[in-house]
Amino acid sequence: MTDRTAAYATLIATLVLGACAAPPREDSGADDILGVDAASESTAEISTRDSPSADNVAQRDPPGCIPARPDVTTVDAMSDATSDAAPVDPRATEFSFVTYNVLHGIRDEDPAADSDDRIVERLGQLARELAARRPAMIFLQEILVTTTRPGYPDILGTLTAALNAAGGEPYVAVFGDIGGYPPACPPPVGLGEATLTRLPVVETHGHSVVSVQPFSPRSVVHVRVRTARGLVDTYNVHLQGPDDPVRAATEMRDVLAFVAVTQSSDGRAVIAGDFNSVESDTPHGVLRDAGFVDLGGRAGLMCARAGDPGCSNSTMPLAQPGRRTDVRIDYIFVRGIAPDAFRTTMFLDAPVPLADGGVLWTSDHIGVLATE
Repeated sequence: MTDRTAAYATLIATLVLGACAAPPREDSGADDILGVDAASESTAEISTRDSPSADNVAQRDPPGCIPARPDVTTVDAMSDATSDAAPVDPRATEFSFVTYNVLHGIRDEDPAADSDDRIVERLGQLARELAARRPAMIFLQEILVTTTRPGYPDILGTLTAALNAAGGEPYVAVFGDIGGYPPACPPPVGLGEATLTRLPVVETHGHSVVSVQPFSPRSVVHVRVRTARGLVDTYNVHLQGPDDPVRAATEMRDVLAFVAVTQSSDGRAVIAGDFNSVESDTPHGVLRDAGFVDLGGRAGLMCARAGDPGCSNSTMPLAQPGRRTDVRIDYIFVRGIAPDAFRTTMFLDAPVPLADGGVLWTSDHIGVLATE
């Protein structure tokens, strides 16, 4: 094990195993949460271990999970009285969404940046941009919730405060850690994904994605919202995206199995996030075969060479001008929603000018924005 892998494993143990007051799931011990050594498992073992089903999702991922933190705007979990036939909320009159990997910075990946990769400055830039656009759904990856790391900002509190400052429909934040714990158990610390929305939230779930690489736990956050078009199920992902096509397909099929047992009968679904795989890789074929459409690809946001419009990673060094991204790994896929209804562009696709004459990229990723 390399020093970097050992450090990451220690970090995951600290953040995940001590993150939640709920007891560990029966099917996920410490070894599973930290990433079982996938290299030692057969393909059959990987494809069947911890696969979602209606029974185990209902057992470990109960619905109605809305996180409650005093510094984050929240709503109460929907009651049993709320049904699919409830009247459409006035807030749900349009549908737009953005996916963005914020770069948590805790591994100081940019050697030229200061501690935590200048997360405080970058968070301010992200908050201003999101507040100016106020998309209906915001899918964020690499969200660290911590109360013990000196100087580390409250990411969810900062973003919801900025989004809500201008008035209008209030945003709620649904956080799910990489252990796949239900969002109803808000951890005092945790690393994972967060979905922010100003649409009425109907139901939420968390899911631990099958491990196909060691020391790299991943998860999906499911948030069902009510819109003018009906119920829409959204899935915020940050996947491993292994190079091996069999393992990559196994990971994506695990995500789709989770979708199958949590999606409403309305049939509208969005899968968005950091896939860590390019458009020609096996997982994308798996998604297409399941009826999902890549909005960025449909809009011509491809990445054949460095600097192409669809390239989304990596912008490092963060303080250097120019566009160096040379792979496309951030996506928005839809099913049951007319893809031609959206205008899809890249989000925060240039460094932000600073008062001192320098520039700063908001993340090592460029996001994707789809607007109706």
